[in-house]
Amino acid sequence: MRPRASATSSLVRTTTCLALLATSATPPPEAFDPAGARAEFSVELRMAGTVPGSFGAIDGELVATREGLWRVEVTVDARALRLDGPQWMERTTRSPRFLAVDAYPRIAFSSRPFARELLHVGGALAGELVLRGVRREVSFMLAPATCATPGYGCEIRVRGDVDRRAFGMTAQRLLLRDTVGFEFHVRLRPPDAPAGTPPTP
Repeated sequence: MRPRASATSSLVRTTTCLALLATSATPPPEAFDPAGARAEFSVELRMAGTVPGSFGAIDGELVATREGLWRVEVTVDARALRLDGPQWMERTTRSPRFLAVDAYPRIAFSSRPFARELLHVGGALAGELVLRGVRREVSFMLAPATCATPGYGCEIRVRGDVDRRAFGMTAQRLLLRDTVGFEFHVRLRPPDAPAGTPPTP
């Protein structure tokens, strides 16, 4: 009976070691650098074109999966929205019938897992957008990188349009188009850099 017990113990040790190796092989999350990460927002007037705006700094990180893929998690403070347009437009976009920033101050995007190579070549980035407390599947476009180390040597840029009606935003439909735009500009914080360190040009 002893040899069998020894074999069982050996198997347990081997399994434990493999589990530890798998865990240690998963890279740590890569956090956004607040000094170099921001979100932009745009609405379209039916007769006068696009009005841009900004939420300012955003929070988020790139998270590795055990399958060797990556996910991006983004959180935006809707209350920080500022529009470069008439005051009535900013009031409208912040109102209960649009973004409802007081009731739903958090906008979040969580991507589906993707290969790291996507950060270099660009392409569709699918995921779930939470807006006004409503969850919807969306697809944004990741721009091709302009450097060898996207997020560190250059920013990661993601853009996409969503139908505001899908999130219950019904204000001023006679004046504003149903499409609203999001654009994310992301720099990642080097592991040894404190938060807020200016990004490398």
